[in-house]
Parts: sequence; C-alpha cells; structure tokens
Amino acid sequence: MVLHRQRRLKRLLEALVPYINANFLIIDQSHSVVLQNGINVDLNLKGALSTDVSGSVEVSMWNKNAHAKVKNKGALLVNGFCRVDTSFVESHVDFAMGGNSVLDMFVNLDFAKNPMAICLQVEQPSFIFRHNVRKTETIPGSKHLIKTLKRRSMFFPGKSFNVFKKNSDSCKIMLQPKKKKSFW
Repeated sequence: MVLHRQRRLKRLLEALVPYINANFLIIDQSHSVVLQNGINVDLNLKGALSTDVSGSVEVSMWNKNAHAKVKNKGALLVNGFCRVDTSFVESHVDFAMGGNSVLDMFVNLDFAKNPMAICLQVEQPSFIFRHNVRKTETIPGSKHLIKTLKRRSMFFPGKSFNVFKKNSDSCKIMLQPKKKKSFW
C-alpha cells in the first residue's frame, strides 16, 4: 500500500500542469557620473525575477481520496558592473548574484471516513545562492593587468513547514504505513 502511494505521488510530480509562468525585469539602470576630481564612473545594474507555478490533482471516487501538488518555483538574477576610467588607470568591477528555489505543497484528502481527513504538507528543498565578483585593473600603454575573482555560495538546507498541530496529527494518521492483515 505504501509503495502504491509512493508511485501515485511520483506520477503527480511528473504530470504537473503549468498555471503561471512569468519573467519580470526588476531593475535596469545605467548611470554615468563625473566626480569632482574629473574621474568618470559608470554604473550599470540589471536584475530579473522568474516565477513558475504549476500543479496537479488526482481524485479517486473508488478509493474516496484525493491528492494534489502545487509547485512554486522562482529564480532571481542580478548582474552589474562599475567602471572607473581615468587617463592613467582603468578599473572595472563585475558582479553577479542569483539563485533559484522551490516551494512544494502537497494535499492529501481522505473522504471515506466521517469526519473527512486532510493533510497539508509544505516543503522547501535545499538551494544555493551564488555571488561572484570579478575585479580588473589595467594601466593603458603598459602590460600591467590585475584580475581577481571571488566566488561565494550560500547553502540553504531544505526544510518542511509545520502548518498547525491539528494538521500534523491528521498527517500522522493518514501517512503512517497500514498494517497488512494476515490470512492466519
């Protein structure tokens, strides 16, 4: 029975129907400033946010139960550079930061019993947020070149959210493995 339930949930994962797909440009700015000492500074920022909401539902009138899954995916990316340009030195800094995450919601409903049992589960798988910075410095007319690259990654472990106590009690009853009745 548990294996059958796992196969059914696997089918739910594979048959997701897209509901909302959207891409948003959250920032697009370019500034050029001449400082008081005559140095030119150029700054450029671009950022995008992408989201995808999809889900699936399976209802069985025979078994008197239903299963649903909603998958919320999102990604964020911000790129930018800053350039300082003088007659004697050029300095350039590029940076990029971004990551993507998922929030899964599962609903199991058993309406064979009275009162009806419902189990809501909310999970967030682990994800990584990355931040890269590249610095370049050159002197025009010479072979002087300095490049540095720093990469940082922040790991966020996966977690499950405890919705409320009554839901947790209902999930314990619904999702525990059923004992097989022996013939003897």
